[in-house]
Amino acid sequence: MSHVTSGTLWKRLTDLVKWSVTLWAILLIASLVRLWISPEKHSVYPNFSEAASRWVHGKDLYTARRNYDFRYSPLVAIGFTPLLAFGNRIGGMIWCVFCTTLLVAALDHWLKKGAPRPTSGQERGAVFLLVLPLAIGNIASNQSNAPVLAMLLIAMTALQTEAFTTACLAIVVAFLFKLYPLSLGLILLLIYPRKLSGRLFVLVLAGLLLPYFFQRTAYVNATYRDWAHYLTVEDRSKLGIGRAYRDFQFLLHDLSIVITQRTYRIIELIVAAVFGVLCLMARSKQGSPARLNFFAFTLALCWMTVFGPATESMTYLLVAPVVCYLLVIGWSYPSSGTKYLYLLSYLFLLYTPFSGLFPGHSIFRSAHLKSIQPIAVLLLLAGVLCDAMGTETQKLGRPLLGSDADFDPSSAIETSRVKLV
Repeated sequence: MSHVTSGTLWKRLTDLVKWSVTLWAILLIASLVRLWISPEKHSVYPNFSEAASRWVHGKDLYTARRNYDFRYSPLVAIGFTPLLAFGNRIGGMIWCVFCTTLLVAALDHWLKKGAPRPTSGQERGAVFLLVLPLAIGNIASNQSNAPVLAMLLIAMTALQTEAFTTACLAIVVAFLFKLYPLSLGLILLLIYPRKLSGRLFVLVLAGLLLPYFFQRTAYVNATYRDWAHYLTVEDRSKLGIGRAYRDFQFLLHDLSIVITQRTYRIIELIVAAVFGVLCLMARSKQGSPARLNFFAFTLALCWMTVFGPATESMTYLLVAPVVCYLLVIGWSYPSSGTKYLYLLSYLFLLYTPFSGLFPGHSIFRSAHLKSIQPIAVLLLLAGVLCDAMGTETQKLGRPLLGSDADFDPSSAIETSRVKLV
């Protein structure tokens, strides 16, 4: 048996993979140094530790005050209680390492086994490099979007291997953090009703009941009432540009179209229904399960971000793997026209990290550019729908919604290396 050393393994990696490993390592190290120097500043981890402490002492979790705003499920607060012994400095660093490692592992596994088209090492390196700038803000500030995205990627990869229980478990973990990731489970129910419905229901119920094993029943009941009240009364649409959610309502406001919160909720439901119909149409085509799963995944991510109930600028990390994957794969097919939509979407998504690097520049102080993120996802949605309807049949080798019978192997353009310009 040959012995492979770390040096030999490094030499076998392609240039893009080496660059991605190096830059992701630099990001993690820089974030850890930043947390060591200033654990309380520019980090949301103190929110988690404060919530965990409040849970342990039986205090209210959902009373917002200065530097504290906890909006996750009670089980999330319970999950952070073991880290209380380390304090905010070490605890925040542990959480940062965990989130980064989980995201990198989940993304790599998804690109290998969960994406609709197998990817080479060179292509995976390119995707990681493209995702990196979109992940900087989340990793550096210890946001929960990174582990939520990791859970969604794990769910989609598990779905490819028909590990339905694992897929449902990952979706429920994401749901307990943010609630709206359950939309992925609901849209997948339209494709796999028998295989997912029972599992998803039982795991959601278990996640909501587990807190009763860690605190008094009366306290947990009161906590759930407070949480429900917090979620129903929160309305950022009337707040300033800096605090308002970056969603479709924000985009309409930027176009001087003002709607009420109730009207926006109706729009959310209508869009969700339309996306559900599109998935049922895709299912009726009886095409590849991999392409169908990817299509449903993309629609769910578009809804969570542009039409979701609580979209912040950092939330757009959720669409990063899909945008970057389509951009890299699209550039492998010279005949693809939608790759330019994906390129434009990606460039628009770069607004947030670049605005953080150059906060004083006039272009990043423009109020109108704050709505560029929802526009980016709408461009992604347009490209995916064009590919799905067969207008770009060579994009992924065949239409996303087309059946296998529609595919002409002679029309596929294969390439072993990614050409980045």
